[in-house]
Amino acid sequence: MFSITDGDTVLADVRLVRQSAQELAAVEVTAQPVPRTLRERMIERQKLGFGKFMDSTQLRKMEGRMTMDVIRGMGVKLQKYYDQECPPPYCMWQYRAAHPTKTQGTLDTPCYMTVMLDGMFIYRAGSIMRPPDFSREFPVVSLEAIEYYRSTSQLPQEFGVNATDCGVLVLWSRR
Repeated sequence: MFSITDGDTVLADVRLVRQSAQELAAVEVTAQPVPRTLRERMIERQKLGFGKFMDSTQLRKMEGRMTMDVIRGMGVKLQKYYDQECPPPYCMWQYRAAHPTKTQGTLDTPCYMTVMLDGMFIYRAGSIMRPPDFSREFPVVSLEAIEYYRSTSQLPQEFGVNATDCGVLVLWSRR
């Protein structure tokens, strides 16, 4: 044991002695998964205060509307898009969920959102996949809930999405 006061210097030889490890009694950990409904999981995410949500009760009231109108009502921008190989009037416009456009040089380019269906990716922002067309795909009657996250900072970790500056739209289908 050393006692040192301000300004003192102490030199000491220290010797470490190895002691045998002590074995502790075994610990058994058991758990049962807690089944949670989609509604319960959504309520938990809503409590975090991020994102916008529409549950089955709200969607049933909107069954006569087009999905693109329901999504727009949540604050999601839908951008008109047409395939360069098939411009109007030969092919119909498509409406895709997009963050406000990003400017690259003199061109405004769409920044399509990542879209998930039942917790699985159907389109990742920036991929070569075709983004979903909300004017024709996913009728309101087929949806149980919708979640919208404007940026990665809002997105719950359970979705495990990274680098989605354009936002994430999560659709849950009726079963």
